[in-house]
Amino acid sequence: EYTVSTGIGYTFSKTPIHIGDTFTLDIHAENISDLAGWQFDVVFDPTALEAVDVTEGDFLKMGGSNTFFQGGIIDNVAGKIGGLSAARFSTQGASGIGPLVKVRFKAKSAGETELTLPNLQFGSTTTGGSISASPPPIHITIQEQLTLGDVNRDGVVSILDLILVAQQLGQRVPPDSPVDVNGDGVVNIFDIVPIAQGIASASAAPIGVESVDAAMIESWIAQARLEDDGSLAFKQGIANLEKLLASLIPKATALLANYPNPFNPETWIPYQLAESAEVVLTIYDINGAVVRRLAVGHKAAGMYRSRSRAAYWDGQNGLGESLASGVYFYTLTAGEFSATRRMLILK
Repeated sequence: EYTVSTGIGYTFSKTPIHIGDTFTLDIHAENISDLAGWQFDVVFDPTALEAVDVTEGDFLKMGGSNTFFQGGIIDNVAGKIGGLSAARFSTQGASGIGPLVKVRFKAKSAGETELTLPNLQFGSTTTGGSISASPPPIHITIQEQLTLGDVNRDGVVSILDLILVAQQLGQRVPPDSPVDVNGDGVVNIFDIVPIAQGIASASAAPIGVESVDAAMIESWIAQARLEDDGSLAFKQGIANLEKLLASLIPKATALLANYPNPFNPETWIPYQLAESAEVVLTIYDINGAVVRRLAVGHKAAGMYRSRSRAAYWDGQNGLGESLASGVYFYTLTAGEFSATRRMLILK
């Protein structure tokens, strides 16, 4: 955000700005008193920017006042929006801070560019004269175009981009939403495939990232095969999803160490499944008596290590009573697999 003490400032709807991005320039009044109306032009470099549309801000409308607004004339050949203005129908002017006008642009080329606001005038209700205002230079840096599928704009197409898309799968999203990779307004398999195509290898899935599980990847592969149009994007995308799936399914089922340990009063018990199974967790005291049995449920093959996916125990028995300090044992049963480890409650 850029503001000045001479009455006018601006903000951008997004940063950084890349080639192909559509963004909004919000030009606002800054510490203005008794503003009855305003006018100015917007001049820009047409090789760097394309003006899309103009909408009025609500500063002059404060208090329910009506306004007469002129959105100007957009000339993308000359690089100018001429004749922008607004007047307030009220005996009192608007005061304070607020948006005057919003101009939407599309970025066309990389580099530094500048916008100016010539012919600027602010009018006062009380005096009928001008209010002193001097616009700041509006500098914009446009970066090179993003790699297709780089949803989080970190310069790399990875599992992190797949996760962001997965969170809104099946939903309609606003125009220019980064998760709508193909720009059709809906987050679906056609957004998953180009990201999967851009993932170099299964090593793109960092250890500990479990927001997408094996079952979800399997469903994406099934959908991609149904929609496969024979293009290179689908061929590479499906192949990389299959690699990613293989990286998320462990070769062996295992029970891992609980954390924290020692604990009071709760702990998480991580595990991994080489194949889907009904998972049951049984807690025993030092004498081998069962103090709690947790039916974790049917789980797909995959990693269950993070707190959101690991088995959870609140340190209570089946009657809801907190257990005393001491050594306890936990056994995980998954299909024909069974393993036991020990843990310590310390109060």
